[in-house]
Amino acid sequence: MTPEPTTKGDSLMYDPIIPFKKPNPSWKQLSFKEVMDLDEDGYPYLIFTNNLTSWISNIIKKHTAGEYSHVLWKMDKICGISQGWILKKINFSKTYLRGNHRVKIWRVKTASLNQKYAMFYDIKMQLYKPWYKKLYDWPGIIGQLFRMRWINYPWRNYCSESINEVLSLYTSFDMKHPSPSDINKWCEWHQEEVECIGVYEPDVTIKRTRFKRLYNNPLRWAWVRGIKYRRT
Repeated sequence: MTPEPTTKGDSLMYDPIIPFKKPNPSWKQLSFKEVMDLDEDGYPYLIFTNNLTSWISNIIKKHTAGEYSHVLWKMDKICGISQGWILKKINFSKTYLRGNHRVKIWRVKTASLNQKYAMFYDIKMQLYKPWYKKLYDWPGIIGQLFRMRWINYPWRNYCSESINEVLSLYTSFDMKHPSPSDINKWCEWHQEEVECIGVYEPDVTIKRTRFKRLYNNPLRWAWVRGIKYRRT
């Protein structure tokens, strides 16, 4: 049964005051090992992430009324392709499985074997763009902020625009200048085309306790932020 899409159902607030919200029970909860041992026939996987310790991530989620602030492709067990300051290959586990990211995984289940080969090709060809076309689309973020999506560099992308270049070729997704939340909601509504593999939840209990200790101790918090206080 297709779960009803929601913008609140699978949120996880990393805040010492607001209690953690339970993830949507419709999605399978994945272990670290399951994320690392994904079915090879499903690649490339569409990955949504949420940095639980980042205030920027929280701002993006609140502004887009979603649960994830970033989206990327996972190409194999190790490699991901992500649009950051510049579009590049990353080590997926070292970047997103270190304990401070929540990860949601989708695959395009309607793609044939030949279409998946074509998807690999199209995604990798993005890496061969001129360097100035791989840079981040900062005007596009300003356009998102003021809900004027037409404001952007036409030859640059932010993360969800980069995903859209390929996803729109192999699915019915068709939206100009989408946000990660837009793509995630589309996936939830179109599970005849895509399939949710599950959600990876880091061990937030230990992190939350550690964060609360820092939050309640100004000296420790200042030390973490790189500010040196001298005792008088």
